[in-house]
Amino acid sequence: MAANANLNFPGYDDWVKQGTYQVDVKTKKHSRQDGTEGHTGVNTKLDPNDKNMPGYYDNYKNAVTDAINAGKMALAKAIVTSHGQAWIAPTTPTTPTTPTTPTTPTTPTTPTTPTTPTTPTTPTTPVSTAPTETVAAPVVEAPVLEVFDMAKLTDSMDLSNKLQEIISTNSPLFKAAQTKAMQNMQRRGIVNSTLAQEAVMNSVIAVALPIAQAEVNQLVTNLYYNTDWTNKQKMQANEAAYNKMLTQLQGNINHTLQRLVGSQNIGLQNLKGQQAIDLQTLQGSQAIDLQTLVGDQETKLQQDKIKADLWAKYGDWVTMMATTEGADQEAWQNMLDMLKGAGGWPSPT
Repeated sequence: MAANANLNFPGYDDWVKQGTYQVDVKTKKHSRQDGTEGHTGVNTKLDPNDKNMPGYYDNYKNAVTDAINAGKMALAKAIVTSHGQAWIAPTTPTTPTTPTTPTTPTTPTTPTTPTTPTTPTTPTTPVSTAPTETVAAPVVEAPVLEVFDMAKLTDSMDLSNKLQEIISTNSPLFKAAQTKAMQNMQRRGIVNSTLAQEAVMNSVIAVALPIAQAEVNQLVTNLYYNTDWTNKQKMQANEAAYNKMLTQLQGNINHTLQRLVGSQNIGLQNLKGQQAIDLQTLQGSQAIDLQTLVGDQETKLQQDKIKADLWAKYGDWVTMMATTEGADQEAWQNMLDMLKGAGGWPSPT
């Protein structure tokens, strides 16, 4: 197979000079320049002073190379054109035609009425026998969303929620994985499409979240060490991090979904995991309640014992004073009689 001309990448300086971000800064819309509804088709030129540009360039080359090597020409073309680069249509080798066998001269026959000369047939264009490539729609779709402020998404839950907004559950590849999860669940007597979708989404987020967190952390670090940046420079840095994240997510999420489509356990594993978490939560809650109850009972017993000890010491003191030589025996006897008449020493409360 002939080498794809699109793997001959331009040098860094030329790439930056003619390249664009995957977004129109004015409209905040993402564009792959493939005519999809909602795409502007116009992106903002790359900023040569962008400190993240070398990494952006490397990620671009890796994404294009991976797509071409995987035979996903439509995805490769979308990545190339959305970065302002020229796509070179791969040439399909033509199959050599088999030489025609010369016709054997016919034996002259009795002259008949001359036949009308046949019109030469127009040579047919060779038809390529190469298999037609089926390219699934990208799973990461962000053209209708504004570029979000990634520096504010240091909380994992907030970042996870944002990622779910840009992952299209209507993508053919996502739906295929969801169908596979549903089939596996049905074989085990579980019929729940919502649970199937959650199982797929959780698997995708598990792959996407570390990628997004790395970009968020890098952006926050850049902003921390570049306090002199203008608002425009901060916005450009945010967009560069956002676009870099999208480029990486596309390949990784597609790979994850393709793996899930061939899995025999998707859905069941997620269900078991959720049940295990719920069981642990319940057990933990019961343990906490039991510990609280035991603690309250022990505290009550300790308080009762302290009160009982105090009353016993008080009674010992009264008895000692009443029996001491020289004490007013009549007065102490009256006190003891009063206590006995009232039912004895007070009980601890």
